[in-house]
Amino acid sequence: MNSLIKIGLLLLTGTSTVFAQTSKKMLVEHFTNTKCSICASLNPGFYANLRNQPPGIRHISYHPSSPYVGCLFSQQNKPENDARTNYYNVYGGTPKILINGTVIQVGSNYNSPTIFDPFENQTSPIDIRMTQEKSGDSIRIRVVVTRVVDGGNSSLLLYGGLAEDTVNYTGSNGESRHYDVFRKAVFGMNGITFTAPAATGDSVWFTGTVWNNPIWNINRIFAYSVVQESGNKKLVQSETLPAGIFLATEVAPFTQSNIHIVPNPTTEYMVVQGSPNETVQIQIADIQGRINLKKTIRSGEKLNIVNLPAGVFIVSWKSGYQSGLLKMLR
Repeated sequence: MNSLIKIGLLLLTGTSTVFAQTSKKMLVEHFTNTKCSICASLNPGFYANLRNQPPGIRHISYHPSSPYVGCLFSQQNKPENDARTNYYNVYGGTPKILINGTVIQVGSNYNSPTIFDPFENQTSPIDIRMTQEKSGDSIRIRVVVTRVVDGGNSSLLLYGGLAEDTVNYTGSNGESRHYDVFRKAVFGMNGITFTAPAATGDSVWFTGTVWNNPIWNINRIFAYSVVQESGNKKLVQSETLPAGIFLATEVAPFTQSNIHIVPNPTTEYMVVQGSPNETVQIQIADIQGRINLKKTIRSGEKLNIVNLPAGVFIVSWKSGYQSGLLKMLR
């Protein structure tokens, strides 16, 4: 499911703020699987090691479909779990741990605190500020990327997601508790490439909206964002928000869009209505994230959906620079 994305440049002028390099917040991306026996043997020691580190390390666990396609968390969002794994070219085996975009080999001993040593006390020319907000059945994330000092790569990539901080589920490998489980990409499965703010104090902001999936425990959901150099994937900055703490609003995001579905509920066909002759890319997925149909159509065109099973579907759409999510009942 794609996200609503909006990018704006905020020129912060007329301020007396003094900027300096900010601390780079360490990011651990953990590729694991609930059917992987090696994961079951190594993960407890790694989690204990992680808990013993000073606070502030960000941790996200992804569940790729290889080498065990039957993993529940992988099945619930296979395309996006696999996309992040393929981004780092580590698809095909678990467990894998990356710190700040660097692969930590299993032979390095995941239980040893020394695996974190090369990434401590690093600084960044970029700062990230975030908010997470509930609006009806959706979650909206705002990310502001600010340059705090001059220098650094100008071509960056923003990857954002939602994760569930604790999930109790006993996999076939015996692991019964899973931490910081990736649930949904906010800015597309491959993120957004953007140009870094040019001058100290300048900011670029992004807004993404996703549907709150009922299989998640909303009280344990948190948003995170990762800024990397687009070429070498080196971490520039990361940020997470506390689980379950949302700003509340009754205002639907991006109400200026006139894209909607008729009829809804429906049985045999659907029509995506927008501006006359508007071209709309749509993707229809079930509530577990499995894609059932992808197509580019024109506003007002009938789309046959008689072969879809009965149930609730999420229709993600994109038209020009606008994109969004709609819920459809068949």
